[in-house]
Formats: sequence, structure tokens, C-alpha cells
Amino acid sequence: MKSKISCFKGVIMRRDWRFLIGICVVLTLFLYYRGVHRIHQAMRWSIGGAKNGYWDEKVGVLSGFSMESTVWVVALVAIVSALVCFHYLFDKRGIQMLHALPVSRTQLFVSHYVDGMIATLLPIFVNMIWMAAVLKKESLVQISCLYYGELMLAGFLFYSMMVLLIMICGVSFLPPILFLIFNYLYIGLLLMVGDMCQRMIFGFYQIELGSGDGYMEKLYMFSPLKYMSSAMGITQLESGKLVFVGEKLTWCYGVAAIIMVILAYVAYCRRPVESWGDFLTKPWLKVFFSLGITGCAEIIVFLVILRVEQSTRTIATVGKANALVVAVTTLGLYYVVSMIVRKTVRVWRKKAVYIPAIVMAIVLGGSIFVVQGQAKRYETAIPKADEIEAANVNVNMLFSEGEKVQTIEDVRALNKIILEQKSYIQNCGSTRLYNVEFHYIRKNKTSVWRRYAIPFVPQKVHEKNSLEYAIDKYFNRFEQVPAQPFKQKWDTVELFKNRKGESEKVAELPPMEMKEAILEDIKDGALKPLYFDAVENEIPGKNILVIKMPTCGYCYYNSTEFDGVDISNYEETVSQMTLRFNANCSHILKVLEHYKISLKELNEGSYVTY
Repeated sequence: MKSKISCFKGVIMRRDWRFLIGICVVLTLFLYYRGVHRIHQAMRWSIGGAKNGYWDEKVGVLSGFSMESTVWVVALVAIVSALVCFHYLFDKRGIQMLHALPVSRTQLFVSHYVDGMIATLLPIFVNMIWMAAVLKKESLVQISCLYYGELMLAGFLFYSMMVLLIMICGVSFLPPILFLIFNYLYIGLLLMVGDMCQRMIFGFYQIELGSGDGYMEKLYMFSPLKYMSSAMGITQLESGKLVFVGEKLTWCYGVAAIIMVILAYVAYCRRPVESWGDFLTKPWLKVFFSLGITGCAEIIVFLVILRVEQSTRTIATVGKANALVVAVTTLGLYYVVSMIVRKTVRVWRKKAVYIPAIVMAIVLGGSIFVVQGQAKRYETAIPKADEIEAANVNVNMLFSEGEKVQTIEDVRALNKIILEQKSYIQNCGSTRLYNVEFHYIRKNKTSVWRRYAIPFVPQKVHEKNSLEYAIDKYFNRFEQVPAQPFKQKWDTVELFKNRKGESEKVAELPPMEMKEAILEDIKDGALKPLYFDAVENEIPGKNILVIKMPTCGYCYYNSTEFDGVDISNYEETVSQMTLRFNANCSHILKVLEHYKISLKELNEGSYVTY
């Protein structure tokens, strides 16, 4: 008769720990090296032994703690611990032998589950105690406790998830694979759906999937391994204070882990003894997984179709057949997947196969048909003026104080012009592209983004009915020029002559005079700051101005130019931006002529470096 006195069985637990002790020691030493050992080194290397020196070194080491690699190690330990404790479920002799013992399934489950949980969490807890004893300072102890507390939560969640997967699988290699798939499934689907929307909807931008700061990070919580390894950790503020970020909503993981434990226990109690060797232990699970695998595969199929249509420019004609193609491939793929999952080719007449296959084919095909029908409506849905609180446009990541002069009416008008030119944009063969990004902020604080890759044909800049002319007329105004670079101090101005790809220094020029000359030429309309002018003149298009400033950050300016240069050197804290100039830039030429630099010399090809 099976004993029901206790949920724990000492004999079973001792058997597990013959294998778990090694895992526990390895994780303990790994965390010790990452934490306490590094702190001890910092204290030993601290010069002079002053108290402030100790704390500064500790803060510096602690601020370098990374969640990414540590969370992955904890996840690996959770996977191995779960497999060690429940490995007998994948062996015919082992499962029959253990289930024949005078113990209940509750005792078996609880004993094995607790063993693996202790092996996963005990090393983290021990290192948390050691770290608190080493740091001593209250604020640092609090930060380290949050760090190790989140690692314990990660271990609890990943171990519970792995145990649940073991309960529904009959082969040992499948649970780890499903563990990785489920932890990245949501992000993968999110990116694929976003990619499809970008290819189906003119101007769609993936940031539309979010509606505010941190929104995408919250969505990533559905992929816990990704979220805990990338969106969480210790960071150091500009004030020097250490904070732990990303823990506000992680209590949901604790609730999810508890639910997984309950489901795993129920699945264990109802698991058939003869289920070993099968991929999945329940018939309904086979249907569920077949639907899931087929659905994900069809998203990839549809994405491939869209890419082919986009590359061959046949979206308008072939797109109408996509729904039928998806429905037919769904029907065939579901049968193939069902054969693999059920380990038999005799699935054609089973209602559990052909009924879900037909229903899924109709649902997916119909969904694609409806979505494609709504795509055109969505791409033309520019927010109404009375719904918008603010709007701005950026071209080639050109961020400027000139955004202050962008009115909602101007932004919407330019967006409408681009929509009217959709056919031209999609069929233009120009390889010169620049991105135009619209950002609308509604009064309810949500955002709408539109981004377009616009082909640029230089010869059309001066055609009044062209798209190039509309963008040039709107952006190439003096008040739209990025003001920040002209507020910076320009270090040096050097003129180089460029002959056959080789540069030769000609002269040094005064930065202030060149800055004033550039501003005057922009104001006169002779210098195009956004992109290069198409006017053919005496100076070839290779003449560019490269402006260097002692600042840290990017200065995107003319980023579509083939001869342009955009550089940010963080070590030397130097930023650069590029400008083309031509024979109409009288103020720039006047400065050059003042320093005995002839027009003929420029015609041979040269550029100016600041």
C-alpha cells in the first residue's frame, strides 16, 4: 500500500542529490566568481585602503554586473536540474520501477521538484548572503539583493517551466527545445508580423506596435528569458547612484511560475505510464502543437511571398492570390506536421487531423484576405488634425531645432503628397534612397509613425510637380538647418585636394569665417544642407565640407551621399557632418579666394575638413 503520510520521500531525494550536488557546486562557484570574488579583488587593489576608495571600487565593480550571461547560466542549470530529477519519465524501465514503489505520485512529484528547485536556488541565495556580508553599505546591499532576488525569481520560473514541459513530453530531447522556442516565440512572432506589415502597408514602421516609452520592453515580458537577460540589471546614473532597473512587473513571473507548478503536478498525476517514447503525452496536445507549428510556418510562407512580390514589383497584381496560396499550403503543411507529431503516415482519415486542417486553412486564408483588404485603408489613415497634439518629420535621421517650425498642417500635407506618389516610389529604379519619417503624437499621448524609403533622382529636384521638389522645398530652408552643430565650437578647418582617390593637404582655414560663410550660403539658397544639389556647374560633386566638433554623439547630415562621411569617435569625442558646396556658394568661395585657393584647383577635386 502506498504511503500518504508525507509529501517528501528521503530515499528518492538522496538518489537525486547524487547528481545534483555537482550542478549546485558549479553554479555556486560561477556566481562567486562573478560577484564576491570580484568585490574582494576591488578591495585588495584599492590604493591606500581609504574608505572612500573601497566604496568607489565596490560601486564600480557592482555597476558592471551583467544579467545577460548570468540569467542564461541560471536557465541552463534549471534545464539540467529538471532533466536530472525527472529523467526516469523518458525510460520505460525507470518509470515502471518508480511507479511500482509504495509511494504516491504526489510524493514522487514533490520530492523530485523540491530537489531540483533547491539545486537551482540555493547557490543564488548563498551568494546573496556572501555579497551582503562583503558590501556592508546599506544602499549597495539593497541593490545586490535585488540583483540576486531577480536571479532567484528567474530560476524559479525557468525550473517550473521546464518541469511542465517534461510532463507533457515523452522524449528527453524535446523539452529543452520547446523551452527555447517558448521563451523567444513571442518576440519572433512580433518581428515577423511587423515585417509583414511593413511589406503590406505602405509607410508602416515597426515602432507602431508600441505606443510609448518602454512599451516594447513590457511586451518582451512574454519572452521571459529575453526580458530578464536584456531589460533588467544594475545601472549607474550620472549622479553616480546605482539603481536596479526592470523589476517593477516581474512579480507576474512569480504568479506564472506557481501556475506552471500546479499544471505540472496535474499533468504528472494524469500522465499515462505508457506515454514514454511518444513526442507528446496527450492526444489534444498533438492537435494543439500541430496547429501552432503550422501557423508559425504559414507566417514564414506568407512573408516569403511578400518578399518575392516586393522584389519583383508585382504586389498590386499577385497579392490577390496570396489568401488562396496560404490556405492550400496550410492544408498540406498541417498533414505533414501531424504525421511527424503522431509518428505515422496514416492520418488522412482521422477526424482529429482533417477537421482542424480544414478549419485552420479557412481561418488563415480568410484572415490574409481580410488583412490585405484593410492594408490600403490603413496606410492612408493619417491622423486627423484635431486629434494631433504635435507632429514632426525627420529625413535621414536629421534631428534639428528646425522641428519647431514644422506645423501639423505642413507635416500632414507632405505625408499626403508621398501617399499620392506611392506608385512612383514603388516602381522607381533609383538606387539613391533616403528615409522620410513622420511622427504624430495624439492628444491621448499615443504615437503614430510612418516611414518611407524615398528614391531620389537628382534631375527632378527642379521639377515643380516632382516628389523631390516637394521635399526640397519643405526642408531646404534656412530655419530647418540643424542649429546645434552651428552652436558648437569648430576646432580646425583644413582644405584637402583629392586627385584619383588620393588626398593632399592644401591649406588651413579659419573655422569662424567658414561657419559664417556656410550659414550665408544656406540662407541664400545656394547650399543644400539636406542632400546634394543636382545643378551641374564648374565645381564637380566631389567637393564636400567635413565639419569636426569636440562633442560626443552623432551628427547625421547628408547621410545618403555616396561621397559623404558621418563619423562619431567616442574616444576622441569628435563628431563630424558633411556638406556639399558648388560654384553658387559665393560666400564659401570668397573665403577660399581670400586665402589664395583658386577655382581651377577646386575643379580638380577637393574637400574641406573641420
